[in-house]
Amino acid sequence: MIEKLHVTNKVRHETEIKLDDEIQKNKTLSDIIKEKDEINSKRVEEIEELDKKVIELERMNETLEIKKTGLERQFELTKK
Repeated sequence: MIEKLHVTNKVRHETEIKLDDEIQKNKTLSDIIKEKDEINSKRVEEIEELDKKVIELERMNETLEIKKTGLERQFELTKK
């Protein structure tokens, strides 16, 4: 009976050690996932900011193109 109890305790102890190892692995992986999520969130914000800048630059470009076309027409009219 005592030998059976000893084997049971040994197996339980080994199982607890394995469980602790798995818990630590899960914690480490959870930390890594959290860090990657934070990085991704920052990158999404950066992309949104850059998209806003692109839109603004496109608007500025359109405005300059309109002005350029107007000046070209004015030059052609004064040339004639």
